[in-house]
Amino acid sequence: MTSRKFSFISPDMFDEFILPAYEKIYGYWKANGVQLIIHHSDSYGANLVPSMIRMGIDIWQGCMYGNNIPELVKKYGGKISFQGGIDNGKVDKTDWKKEEVEAEVRKVIREVGSKNYFIPATVMGEPGSVFPGVYDYISDVICAVNEGREVVLVQGGDITKPMTHFEK
Repeated sequence: MTSRKFSFISPDMFDEFILPAYEKIYGYWKANGVQLIIHHSDSYGANLVPSMIRMGIDIWQGCMYGNNIPELVKKYGGKISFQGGIDNGKVDKTDWKKEEVEAEVRKVIREVGSKNYFIPATVMGEPGSVFPGVYDYISDVICAVNEGREVVLVQGGDITKPMTHFEK
């Protein structure tokens, strides 16, 4: 439906050909007790967010940072939430380093600048990572940010200390 930079079809075509089916499916689910619709799309879709809202999506999972998540949160927060922002290609690789992963995770969280309507996560559609340890470390960093502390790297493992300089 989309690429990394633009949607393959216009919002008008999306609304004509795709929206009705999703409205029917997601509407049925919600009418029958489903309380939360999480829709995965790890691609560009910022121009389709109004349609996602009409479809009944509660969380757009896989939202790539290139969608300008800070702007989406400001414009649509309260109608839909966004999960993602952390580019797997930057952090989930053979030679990953904790310092680089932590820097990328903190950068995304800082730039989005909201604890509402944004769930920091990698954009792939499931928990886990291709390379061992990446997903767990990303989760540790997100927890550290939420708790207002740093993840301090030392020989033999990770320890934490109270946060002193990260903007809350």
